[in-house]
Amino acid sequence: MAAASSPGGGFRGWDGWEDCEFIPLGQNLPEGGFDVALDTLALRGIRKHHFAGGEFADETKGLFRADLTLADMRNIFNQAITDPGQWKQANGGAAYREKSVRIDRVVGLTSKKSGEEETKWINIVVSVHGDLVTMYPTRG
Repeated sequence: MAAASSPGGGFRGWDGWEDCEFIPLGQNLPEGGFDVALDTLALRGIRKHHFAGGEFADETKGLFRADLTLADMRNIFNQAITDPGQWKQANGGAAYREKSVRIDRVVGLTSKKSGEEETKWINIVVSVHGDLVTMYPTRG
């Protein structure tokens, strides 16, 4: 099933991409967790919450740069999931883990409430059941 484009939601030029799973080698998964995939559902959620113009983007959310491509998002995900940093329990409950990761380039802006500063840091949140819950630009 191909993803539809949405005005103002980022992901320029992503029309027609198929459902996908990108699971890199050298993963650093939460304890007892399953392989975490970057898939269409996760990408759509990130697009709606963490790209300018997204349906749920607001002043409390870090926003990715609008010019990021699918390949860029894969790279960001791969760097985050393979980063050797430790996972900690996320606010969502016992089944969720998160960590902050420094990426090799500026990925977006921190939230307006955090000063809307360019950042190379993202926060990644996963479920121990194998779901990428979200990832977003944040302060390091």
